[in-house]
Amino acid sequence: MRIFMDAKITFVYSSEDLELLSPADADEKQGIEFTSVKDNPAYRNALLDFANEWKNLRSIERNKLLGKPLQLPLDVELCYLSESNNHNNKGLINGGSKRRMTPLVDISYPLPPDAVWKKVFLRSGRGKKEKEYTQGWSPEDEPLCKLCQKQCMGNNAKTPEYFEDLFCNLVCYQEYRMRTSNRFLRQ
Repeated sequence: MRIFMDAKITFVYSSEDLELLSPADADEKQGIEFTSVKDNPAYRNALLDFANEWKNLRSIERNKLLGKPLQLPLDVELCYLSESNNHNNKGLINGGSKRRMTPLVDISYPLPPDAVWKKVFLRSGRGKKEKEYTQGWSPEDEPLCKLCQKQCMGNNAKTPEYFEDLFCNLVCYQEYRMRTSNRFLRQ
């Protein structure tokens, strides 16, 4: 393996790479003497391509690539580096957890056996976009609380206008918000 240094950039080539870039005939090898890697036309294009890509990288990306064996295109090398950093055997971003969202079964009580999940749209005011949620419904076509799965008795239970209308009371609403709040989970 040979290492070439040029303008504070180190190039590492294996002997196989050098043989591929070198002239094929022994006669050609004898007649050519290069003083620098830059002067060899076979290396010149590779060096220019590398220098152009290196120049287009941001400084933080260059720092990530320093000291690593590289191959063109450099964007692919950066991608491999970030994949190995983020997705190791400890999970996402070395944190250890592979779960991005808390499943619904961990937030609310289980749905009664005869109930079903239905999509519910909040009634929107003037020009507001409708919001879609899932809510349990009993066989009697009554909406169930999103947290405790008891029957909702509010005025707007069947045609909810606000998110609070999807709950049987304010205590369940607050408990649900606390369980699903990212800010609360981080504290």
